[in-house]
Amino acid sequence: MSMNCMHWGMYTAGPALHDSNAFRVLLRLADEADDQGRNAFPSAQTIADDIGSCVRTVYSKLAYLEKNGLIRRGDQGPAAYLPKRHRPVVWELALDLDTTDKITDALNGKTGTPAKIAGLETDAAPADNGRQPVADPPAKTCKRPAGDLQSDLQSDLQATCKHVADDPNKPYNPITHNDSTSTREHADGRTVQEKRKTRFCAWQPGDKATATATELRADIDSELEKFRTVVEDSGKYPPIPEKSFIKWLKKGAERGLLDRPSSKRQSDTKAEPHTHKPGCEHVQTIMRPHIDEYPKPTGRGFSPEYWTACERVADNLNAGDSPQQALDAITRKEGTEQ
Repeated sequence: MSMNCMHWGMYTAGPALHDSNAFRVLLRLADEADDQGRNAFPSAQTIADDIGSCVRTVYSKLAYLEKNGLIRRGDQGPAAYLPKRHRPVVWELALDLDTTDKITDALNGKTGTPAKIAGLETDAAPADNGRQPVADPPAKTCKRPAGDLQSDLQSDLQATCKHVADDPNKPYNPITHNDSTSTREHADGRTVQEKRKTRFCAWQPGDKATATATELRADIDSELEKFRTVVEDSGKYPPIPEKSFIKWLKKGAERGLLDRPSSKRQSDTKAEPHTHKPGCEHVQTIMRPHIDEYPKPTGRGFSPEYWTACERVADNLNAGDSPQQALDAITRKEGTEQ
């Protein structure tokens, strides 16, 4: 950013420009230019995203600014490294129009400003952007003082910048510098990933996931345990666990990786009592909401303190305690050890 160019665009060109979209486009070029007003080559799509407009409007206003001599085509060398089909025009600001009166005269056609194209001095012509020229609306006479108009334009620009800064879905945001949504903090101080983790720990498969598992003839308990293990090991918690789990089941079916339920009928064999283990779903359902109370692991998996607590809960469940009794028992024991 060049403060000299921004000052020129805001306080010299601003009062003379009655077109707010052209004013925004000019300021966006000034933000990219160097101290001499050269080497500004943001793409039309980038300008449109940053000022909250459409690409067609940007092309039209670039042609308008070039036609009236406020911008010129400069040395195209700085953009030569880009692919030809995606290479934007390198613009140069007309900083030699150093007063508002000169810019007003240029806009009214009283002066002819040459356009600099690849080092050649030629008369200014509309930008060759491969599109049909769009007729500019007739200029409206503004009877307000230049100071009032400048204040309105500045307020309009500030509102546009605030709109861009507050929108996290913009592909390029010059104000927030494309902050990652996974690390952005909310009002309560928690990041998006921390909120997703809490939601994931409390989630259980719903009707759609159960129906999908039945349709694919998958052992939902086994697949759920694998799904949770993979997610927790990666540390990337899905925004919608139900949808991600359904996708997990479908991908597993396509690759032949799903665990199938036992083919034996319950009447053929006697149900064997389940022996709880530290990693089984029953223990993890009890301990998962309290995982933040234990030290974080240095590598992948669980910390030794958390795993020891899971072993105690498993022993208590195998001894016949209810889930709440098993949890209360290890809480009392940890308090006594402390």
